[in-house]
Amino acid sequence: MLQVLHEEQFDLSALRPWLAPLLEATAKVFEVDAAHAAAIEHLRPQQDEERAWDTVNWRLERTLTERLDAWLGRLDTLGPRELLQRTLLLVRLHEARLLRSHPAWSPEEERVPRALYDRAALLLDLLLACSRAAFAAADRDAAWIAPATLREFVASQLALRLLGDEQDSQPLPAAVFETRVWSEPRALLPLVQQVLAGHVRLHADGRWSADSSAGTVLAVSAGVLGAPRRRDRFARRFARLLEHALRHGQATAAAAAELYRTQPGFTPYYLLGLDPRRLDRAPELANFVRFLWQRLQDEEAAWRLRPAQALEHDDLLPDFSPPVELDNGDADPPSVRLVGGEALLWHCRWREAQLEQPSDRVVQHHFYWPLARIEALQPGESRAELVARLRELRPAALEAAFGTASELAESLLFEALQRTELEPLRQWRHAHAARCRHEGLGSESRLPVHELRPLLAPLAQAAFEWFCTVYLHATEGGSLATLLRGLRGDRAEALLHSALHKHAHVPIMAIGLLPLPEGEAREAACLERYLQLKALDKEAGRYGAERRAHHQAAVTVGLAHLAAVAGYDSLGSLEWAMEARQGEQVAAWFEPRTIGGYQVHIELHAETTGPVVVNAKGKRLATAPTALRKHPQWLALKTAWVGLKEQRRRFVAALERRLVDATAMGQAQLDSVMDHPLMADLAQRLVWQDEAGGMGLYRRDGLEGPDGLHGPCGSLRLVHPVELLRQGRLADWQRWLVERGVVQPFKQVFREIYVPTPAELKAGDRSARYAGRWLRTRPAQALFKARDWAPAGWRERALALHRRHFADGVLACFDFHFDGHCFTEPNELESDLAWFERDGRRLALSEVPPVTFSEAMRDLDLVVARSLGGDDAGYGSPATVQARRELLQALLPALAPEPGALTLGKRYVHVRGRLAQYRIHLVSGHIHIEPGACLCVIPAPEAAAGARQPPRLPYEEEDAKSAEILSKLLLLLDDDRIRDESIRRQIVGRRS
Repeated sequence: MLQVLHEEQFDLSALRPWLAPLLEATAKVFEVDAAHAAAIEHLRPQQDEERAWDTVNWRLERTLTERLDAWLGRLDTLGPRELLQRTLLLVRLHEARLLRSHPAWSPEEERVPRALYDRAALLLDLLLACSRAAFAAADRDAAWIAPATLREFVASQLALRLLGDEQDSQPLPAAVFETRVWSEPRALLPLVQQVLAGHVRLHADGRWSADSSAGTVLAVSAGVLGAPRRRDRFARRFARLLEHALRHGQATAAAAAELYRTQPGFTPYYLLGLDPRRLDRAPELANFVRFLWQRLQDEEAAWRLRPAQALEHDDLLPDFSPPVELDNGDADPPSVRLVGGEALLWHCRWREAQLEQPSDRVVQHHFYWPLARIEALQPGESRAELVARLRELRPAALEAAFGTASELAESLLFEALQRTELEPLRQWRHAHAARCRHEGLGSESRLPVHELRPLLAPLAQAAFEWFCTVYLHATEGGSLATLLRGLRGDRAEALLHSALHKHAHVPIMAIGLLPLPEGEAREAACLERYLQLKALDKEAGRYGAERRAHHQAAVTVGLAHLAAVAGYDSLGSLEWAMEARQGEQVAAWFEPRTIGGYQVHIELHAETTGPVVVNAKGKRLATAPTALRKHPQWLALKTAWVGLKEQRRRFVAALERRLVDATAMGQAQLDSVMDHPLMADLAQRLVWQDEAGGMGLYRRDGLEGPDGLHGPCGSLRLVHPVELLRQGRLADWQRWLVERGVVQPFKQVFREIYVPTPAELKAGDRSARYAGRWLRTRPAQALFKARDWAPAGWRERALALHRRHFADGVLACFDFHFDGHCFTEPNELESDLAWFERDGRRLALSEVPPVTFSEAMRDLDLVVARSLGGDDAGYGSPATVQARRELLQALLPALAPEPGALTLGKRYVHVRGRLAQYRIHLVSGHIHIEPGACLCVIPAPEAAAGARQPPRLPYEEEDAKSAEILSKLLLLLDDDRIRDESIRRQIVGRRS
């Protein structure tokens, strides 16, 4: 019988004297007590001391890599390295026992009670993490852990696991196992031989022994691999060692077969990729592979008669995955990596046999499915020979294999089915799927029309239908097939019906792909399709929040498809062109018309934007009179204004995207919107730059700026303030726009600017500008979504890492200290580093385009400022303060006609009133009477009665804090006219 292992069976007396010195050495290297004292100072009232220890643990473990060498150097001062290596070996083997030795770990609850987490628990945590890191770093040239110790660790770990010990020590990373352990597998072969012989030897402390004269002999019988668990790493390692032993004749196929007869759940089916006929130099391995094939035949006959419900149980399904090592113990193992065409042939033969079975006898969950996932041919196999053998089978059997086939198997099946003309389209499908996975999108996302047209054009209709109905149906489902049919123009009526009447999302995306007629009818058809999609966008309001979001996303993809099919360079260009065609209809609403004795029209003015009503005496009315409210023409005007407001919002967003992406626009394209009052109003209030470097506000006759009017040269694009700053002209443009009274639709010239600091440039490829701040996760999530930042996905930092795509293929990334399952799972998270990538390579900050860097940091600044916890309410970044200072500098002539009345400091604006002198903080807006007394002013109409009205901000974006500072500033300039007695008493009392 198997001897069940218990922790009291092992004598850890050699380890216990070293624990206290190891823990204290860890405390000194990581400066644990100083870090805890610093955390206590920032403890919030509602938190207990455990939170401080937890925070310290988080931060210290993130510095483990850079302190590992110092920790190992500290250990060398404690004693001989060989003895310390043996000690760390025991620490790694008995992690679970060490954890259970502290009350912070409760074996009954299998979790850490928060109230018990203290210094001892933290040090034990760090010690275990350092020991893992020391073993994991063994693939470096100057490894502290000797290779012999690594092999002893792997063998001991395997032995304990094979004997049913439930310790959960993490395995070595793949690199270490390959370079330092597997490079000499002969050292571990005695373990395989012991297991096959029916016994395993252990020392008293739990280490495996290859010496038959030493150690405790433990019997091995049924259950040698422990409880049935699929994808068990330790069983994989043992299978790999067994394969090596069989290949080199150091184990017999009969003994291996006997072992796996009692352990069917751990049978190494990955060996089925080997062809026994090609293993002449490894007869024992060939015999074992033949045993596996015979076992499959026997089990298949028995399983075919079992009910399908029984086959769904995981314990009954064998595992085809190979015994590979994983860098992350929590990650799923990679998909099956079979080598050899024999497995694919067996899979297709099984498919052919299934076609002959009655439908009620076909097993849906079957262990033959993974055999089609071959990743390479076996050495010596011929592709032509394999294809010829596949052609001997029925085509339906080959087609049925697509659902589980690897990319290599797909190419073989296409060749066997004589579908080679579809091979380029199949390869595109895989590249498209990889691109969508990288960007976190579904395969039914926007299609690259320019890539697909040359692939689809030469295909016959029958071949294309086979690709959609057979191949895509098995691999992708119907979504991608629907989009491809739309691009070819197939089933157009059905697509339009599903989109316009059923509001099906994939058909909505597909109708934008339908071909447009040539000639004069092309523009009219494009406009009709555009209006259909815009009408569908309005229908989104009928649904709940989740479906509304999916519906709107489908409409956006459909419009992007239409733009590509119609030949526009972007969705914004399509919208501009289509809306410009309606300019004559829209322009009528901006001309005064008489309705029921009143003059009504729509006005685009900074302060009176919207419908305007003028009575017979020429007086503007604040609201429409009762006699007008139900008039059909007035209702039509209001309806038109609702559509124009939505259109204006879309175009403001589109223009801002053009600013960020530096998208160029031709003069003809800009001129085409000048007849559209709304679009012309937006375009004429922004600063454009031509190809020759000339800048100005766009006019029909040229670009108007501080240097006068000049004709544009070539295409135009919106100017980013980073460029004006680099040219030294930012202040001139700000001052000129204020003098002209130009109110921009969004912050352009007065936009916050961010440039890399010297510390960031020195750091190289990462920025800690916004690291170390506790952010509320729910508002942060909403802000990320509004600024087009998306979580990286489940496999990358569990939704905490957020990314945004910028122009030129640059990807901005922002991370958090988090290892949970959902970004909003905790109420607050601590922010971490930001960085930039392109094509999977991290960029140095000096390589990042200045506009991209500025815009990414502007987004993160907004997220941090609006998501901070209560302790950071006064946060204000240097870029925000600088932008507010530049705004006041440009408004200075209108604010303070008397010289010296206003002085701008680094973080304050100093005001010289008639009763006292003041300073206003540029972040919080707080007022102090010089030299330092606080002045409490709550903005209210009564307090500001009699004061001058502040000038309008030179942009339309909401900026409540800047408006508040302006109001307070003007109030204090005329402090002798303040009527509020509570404010006057504060000023006069402080002055006296």
